[in-house]
Amino acid sequence: KRMRAIRNDKSLWKKINLSNDDLRDCYIYHEIDVPSGFVKMVIENGCEYLSLHFVKVGTPGIPISMTSVRNLCLDKTSSLKYLDLKYCDAHFLFFEEILASCHSLQKLSMASNAEKKFSIGEKKFITSKMITSICYQNGHTLQTLDLSFCSELDLESIQKITKNCVGLKTVDLVATGLSKDCITFLVNNLTPRIEKVGL
Repeated sequence: KRMRAIRNDKSLWKKINLSNDDLRDCYIYHEIDVPSGFVKMVIENGCEYLSLHFVKVGTPGIPISMTSVRNLCLDKTSSLKYLDLKYCDAHFLFFEEILASCHSLQKLSMASNAEKKFSIGEKKFITSKMITSICYQNGHTLQTLDLSFCSELDLESIQKITKNCVGLKTVDLVATGLSKDCITFLVNNLTPRIEKVGL
């Protein structure tokens, strides 16, 4: 009972760093580092800072490609302000679900990895649902956005980012394969608050 009471003390869950930086020098990743059910518990306990950098998230014993997000299903708005999913390996539905719960993000990293030896999964692709969650739900609070080395960013996505993310100070779109039209639109329409752009 005491352990359960401690677990339910939301003051302990404000900042959770589950980064697995020690794995950067490894070439093969087999096991699930963090069960999606644990991520759900962390978020629902009011976490504001969550880092899943270099972490493999899913259901233990099941390949990422076959992992269901039923263990994540977030029923209410999260308190997340800082979300680091850089080099995180999970099913794309996991990313959609976690972003759909966010409404006050200030910093978001979805960066994929350029070097295969450091990658714990396939290159991330950004879906229209992710872009919608990022822009329409967090556009007024988001200051830092890192989508470097991700794919599937098109002109419509760039238009949503520039129109809705009005408080952006840093945006990193390195190696996202943006077309000339995308880059032209981006540099002509970014918020005047911008301090750093990575292309």
